[in-house]
Amino acid sequence: MNFLSPLFLFGLLALPIPFLIHLWHRHRLKQIWFPSISLLKSAEHGQRSLRKLKDIILLVLRTLAIFFLILGFANPSIFRKQQIAILDDSWDMQALDGARTLFERAIKTTDKLKDTKILLASGESYPSKCKYQKFSLPTKNVDYIITKVGKLPDTLIGKAKLIELTGKKDNFSIDSIAFKSSFLAFVTNHTGQERQKLITFNSQLTTLSLQLTIPPYSTSTAIFPMFSEACAGSVKIEEQDALSLDNTRYFVYVPSPKLKVLLVGNSKDTYFLKNALSPSETNSRINIKISQKLIAPSQYDVITFFNSQQKFSTKTLSLPANSQKIAGFLTLDKILESHPIFSGFKHLSELKKVKFTQRENVEATLTIAQSKIIARFSDGTPAIIEPAPQTLVFSFPLSREAGDFVLSPLFVPLMHRTAYYLAGKPIEQYNFLVGEPVRFKVPKSKSYKCIKTTNEFSIQTKTLTPKVESDGIYIRFTPMSPGVYEIPEITKFAVNLSNSLVSSSLELKHQREQISIKKWFFIFVLLLLIAELIIRRMY
Repeated sequence: MNFLSPLFLFGLLALPIPFLIHLWHRHRLKQIWFPSISLLKSAEHGQRSLRKLKDIILLVLRTLAIFFLILGFANPSIFRKQQIAILDDSWDMQALDGARTLFERAIKTTDKLKDTKILLASGESYPSKCKYQKFSLPTKNVDYIITKVGKLPDTLIGKAKLIELTGKKDNFSIDSIAFKSSFLAFVTNHTGQERQKLITFNSQLTTLSLQLTIPPYSTSTAIFPMFSEACAGSVKIEEQDALSLDNTRYFVYVPSPKLKVLLVGNSKDTYFLKNALSPSETNSRINIKISQKLIAPSQYDVITFFNSQQKFSTKTLSLPANSQKIAGFLTLDKILESHPIFSGFKHLSELKKVKFTQRENVEATLTIAQSKIIARFSDGTPAIIEPAPQTLVFSFPLSREAGDFVLSPLFVPLMHRTAYYLAGKPIEQYNFLVGEPVRFKVPKSKSYKCIKTTNEFSIQTKTLTPKVESDGIYIRFTPMSPGVYEIPEITKFAVNLSNSLVSSSLELKHQREQISIKKWFFIFVLLLLIAELIIRRMY
């Protein structure tokens, strides 16, 4: 037991007062003998014993009343483990169930969880509006999880009680799209029944439709022919369902420029870079040539040397073939995020976690003071250097022995960005997510119109004012709804919902909750006083 107002406990010093009063009244009694009442002494003896017992009981009741009254004012409390309920507030909880959304139903459900702390999976304050992303719901130390049916498999729940909300209407979504040898749209069935859906691809080039059969709680792929030229459009589920937000996926496709890359080195050194830039199973727009020595350099957009001792020329990448072993692991620490290779790259935080075990001392071969260091290792040594424009030097080899970089999912996109930067080609992004900052370089400092087309009948216009930054003039803004956007004479881009699961940052720990019980002490004091009154009037 704990006391929230412990200073009142000094009142316990008053507990001897009832005893002192009792003793004081005992000493004030005087015995006066009358011969005529000697016959009554025997009758009075039994009553005197009852009176002594009554006095003792009254003394105990009054002392206990004072004792519990003081404890009540000291505000006693007990500790109790507080239960935790996770409320899924991702965008798919906005699916309609009759006139209400699943999220509104979930809020009503929380009213039944008495003495439970309600936390949103997004970490936002409760309650929340629609969030345009899904959350990987935490399950550790959770007592209740409130989410939609089929969202979590039973194996992930642990000891938590799963409260699943079922909608009356079907719910389907286009989770993502991909540009490969074909145009791929990944369609998910969020219901427990197999369904057929009509999927329509629409762009300024063509309009195509196909019937897709989707098993329950699974994802199927709609495949359309790939286009050979730049275009913008959408792919959508024709039949509307409980959540229309995720039934359409917008896209802007701009083919990457063709590149010719020469890799100067042996097959072992060039293996990972070749497969990253031009995988054999895809129609890559990067043509790779491997040679043991430099041949006809003017014919190539990019030349890569797997030997840092090579003489540098423009549009080259140099990597060490043999590097020294590092005692311990290194990571990339200071990255020049404004550099074209990293500017707009979404996964810089993950890149900084990649571990390296080999590197070369490039300070012995380069004049670092005259070079631009665009990335350093965690020990402060240079990792990626630009000694001249469109010339890069990596101080680590692209091999499995050098660390985790070549096995990381970041390796392929970063190598593509590096190749196009060295070739002097623009590195632009054309597809964004709702809430993601958009940044485009513009030629002049003037107002630009941004036109958003949600469908063929709805057009919205916004005026954007660019800002002058250290490396040019840029437009920056954050789109908050899906659609195809166009800044005339600058670019087109698409904005979509994030359908990928993101891990919640909630760190859940059961806390001991203090509950005041002072009212029970005051009730007990009242009962003691009532008992004292009754006993005092009995004889």
